[in-house]
Amino acid sequence: MKKQFLIIILLMAGYVSGAGPKFNMLRSSQITGLIPDINDVYGVAFRDLNNDNRPDMYLVCFRNLNRLLINNGGIIPFVDRTIRSGTGGNLMSAGNSNLELGVSVADYDNDGLPDLFLAGWGKSHRLFRNAGGVRFENVTARLHAQGVLDANQGLWLEANGDGFADLYITDEHHANRLLINRKDGSFAEQPWTESFIDQAVSQGAAAGDLNGDGFTDLYVCNWFEPDYLLLNDGTGRFQRSEINIATLRDSVSTNSATLADFDNDGDLDVMVAGDNGRVYWFENNSHEGVLELREKQRFPFMSVGDRVFGVVAADFDLNGWLDVFITTRGTNRLYLNEKGRFNTLYDTDALRRYSTGAAVADLDSDGDLDLLVANKDDNSQVYLNPLNESRSVMIHLEGVRSNRDALGARVWLYDRADSAATLLGYREVSAGNGYLSCGTDWLCFGMGGRDSAYATMEFPGGRRIAKQLVWRGERYRFVENGWPVRISVTATRVIRNAFHHPDFEINLALLTGWALWLALYLLVGLKRYGWSSGTMGWQLFIWLIAMYALFILFRGETLYRLLSVLFSVT
Repeated sequence: MKKQFLIIILLMAGYVSGAGPKFNMLRSSQITGLIPDINDVYGVAFRDLNNDNRPDMYLVCFRNLNRLLINNGGIIPFVDRTIRSGTGGNLMSAGNSNLELGVSVADYDNDGLPDLFLAGWGKSHRLFRNAGGVRFENVTARLHAQGVLDANQGLWLEANGDGFADLYITDEHHANRLLINRKDGSFAEQPWTESFIDQAVSQGAAAGDLNGDGFTDLYVCNWFEPDYLLLNDGTGRFQRSEINIATLRDSVSTNSATLADFDNDGDLDVMVAGDNGRVYWFENNSHEGVLELREKQRFPFMSVGDRVFGVVAADFDLNGWLDVFITTRGTNRLYLNEKGRFNTLYDTDALRRYSTGAAVADLDSDGDLDLLVANKDDNSQVYLNPLNESRSVMIHLEGVRSNRDALGARVWLYDRADSAATLLGYREVSAGNGYLSCGTDWLCFGMGGRDSAYATMEFPGGRRIAKQLVWRGERYRFVENGWPVRISVTATRVIRNAFHHPDFEINLALLTGWALWLALYLLVGLKRYGWSSGTMGWQLFIWLIAMYALFILFRGETLYRLLSVLFSVT
C-alpha cells in the first residue's frame, strides 16, 4: 500500500513539474562546450552556410558582436569565423538607434550560396552576399531601401513567382516594406498593399500558402494593433484578410507566428506567440481557395504564464506529427504531438531564462532534429536530440525555374502510391520558423514505425514530381528540372548578371584588352621567334593554368582586380 501511494505521489510530481513521460530532450540533452559562451542573442540561423552539408550557426546579438560559427565536423565542431567572414555587424550601438535583432537566410541571387539578411534598427541592417570560402560581402546598398529602416525581421519569400527570392521587412516605427528582387543582385521597393494603411508596430512574420491557391501569403505580428493576415494575388500585392479570429480582431500584442500542418490534413495551421503569455492556435479548414481558420480553445500550452516569443514546429520524436518548442521569458517548454493532440506533460530544463529565437537542424547527422536556443540574459544553448535513430526521411529541394531555395514549394508524404493513399504529413519550404530566426533547409518527416513512404513535391514554378518512393533513414535531394533546363536557365542568369554588374563596362574593356594582348604576344612569338604549334600549345596551356590560379586566389574580387594583378606580374 505504501509503495502504491509512493508511485501515485511521484506521478503527480511529474505532472506538476511537466516531466515528459516518454521523450526528454530539454531535461537531459543540454550540451555545453559545443559553442562558445554567447549571450545577448535575439535571432539565430541554424543551417548550412558554406555548402559542406553540415549546419552552421549565426547568432544575432542585441548590442554586441554577432557571431558566425562554422561547423567543421570535429570533436569540438564549431569554429568562430566572424571576423574573417565580415559578418560581425554594427558595433556602434547608441540608445535605440542601432540594435540588431533577426536573421533570415536565402540564396537571393540563385548562385548556389546562401546569403544573409540581418535585421536591425537605424544603420544596423545588413545584406550579406555569400562570396564563398566563408566570406561575405556587404551589399546593403543594393537593397535600395530609402529613408529610415528599423527592421525587426526580414523574411525571404517568392512573392511574385519570378524565380527569385524577395524580402519582406517588418518595421518597429515605420511602415513595413516589400523589396522585390530585380534579378540582377539588387532590389526595388514595391507597394505591397492598396487595401489599408500600415501603421502598426510590427514584430515577426511568417510566410506560407494559407488558402491553397499556390501563392505565398503572409502573417504579420503587431503590437498595439491587430495582426495582419495578408493574402497574395500572385504578383506580390497583398489583400488584408478580414476573417474573424482573435489576433486579427483584437490588439493582443504578438511577437511571432508559425505556419505548419499540426493535424496532418494537408494545409498550414497558424500558431501565434503572444507577449501576454498566450499561444493562439488556429486550425486551417480552407477549401477551394477560400480561407477559413478556426480557433482552438483547449490545448495544454494555451497559456504558459510568461512572455512568449516564439513557437518552433518540428517532429522531435519522429512519430510523424509536428511538435512545438516554445521560447519564453521564463521556462521554455517542449510539447509532443500525439496524432493531432498535444500531450499535457511537457519537457523542460526547468531554468528561467530570457529566451527569444530558436531553430532546428540535424547537427550530428543522425536523422533527427537538434535545437539551438538564443538567450538574451544567459549563454545560448544547444540541445541534442536523444533519439540517435534513423526514423526519418530528410528531403531537400532545389529550384531551377523557381528560386534556388525552392521557397514556397510544397511536399506531401503518403503511405502508398495509388489513389487510396493516406496522407502522412505535409511540409512547405519556408525561410523562417519561430521568433526572428531560421533553421535547416531540409524537410524532416518522422516515419514512426513505417519503413517507406511516397513523396510528392510541387515547386513554386508549377513543376510537380509525383509519388517518389522514399525509405526511412535516407536523405533525398530533388531538383525541379533536368540538366538541359538547368543549363539553359543558369546560362541565362549568368549572362543577365554579367550585363547588370556595376563593373560590367570596365570588366569587358579589361577582358578585351587582355585578349588582344595575349593574341599579340602569341603573334610575336610565331612571327619573330618561329614558335612551333607545340610551343604555341604549351604557351596557351601555361596561360590557362595561370588564369585558373588567379581566379582561385581572387575569386572574391571583381575581374578588373584580377586583371590588374595579371598585368602587374607581366
